[in-house]
Amino acid sequence: MTKTNAFSILCVVVRFFAIWMFVESIVDLAGYSALPMKAHEDLYAQFLAQQGFLILISVIFWIFADKVARLALARPQQQVFESDLSVDDWQTVAFSAIGAWEAILGMILLGQRIVRLVILHFGQDSRPLASLPDDFYGWMAAEVLRLVIGIALLFGARGLVGMIRRYRQIGYTHPDAGEASDSSEASSMKSGSTPPE
Repeated sequence: MTKTNAFSILCVVVRFFAIWMFVESIVDLAGYSALPMKAHEDLYAQFLAQQGFLILISVIFWIFADKVARLALARPQQQVFESDLSVDDWQTVAFSAIGAWEAILGMILLGQRIVRLVILHFGQDSRPLASLPDDFYGWMAAEVLRLVIGIALLFGARGLVGMIRRYRQIGYTHPDAGEASDSSEASSMKSGSTPPE
């Protein structure tokens, strides 16, 4: 069993939603990028601003996940419990889950667009490919991007977690990296002493 705390798990949850928001924003941005800018200038500028804001928020939440978790928990370091998984394992599972979801969703949506393309081009009311809506191929490319990102997250989650661990070790003491302090806290709790504030 591994000693961990609610603070560490909440950091994982914050990063989970940050990376999910980032992926969704990037995919939507890729989908709308196929719209002719001159014909949809106002809509395009508004959408770029919205997606840029969401990407910025996701990056801020990713970088400051510990700060967000600290705001949510009054005394994060004292809520110690035992788990079969370490914090790194929890993060690996979370990122892999996002990757699996995005990969499956990408395959489904891409398959739907390919079927629609075949029906429109080879069906009874066939039409030339050039007459398809402006954003059709853009969204098709966006679903390919979603699929690629999903597969990369699914199989690269452990590497991403390792990168986070290395980031914490380069002169930046991250509160949820303190598994050693967790074990010392747990031992002090077992001995009946009061853990530090």
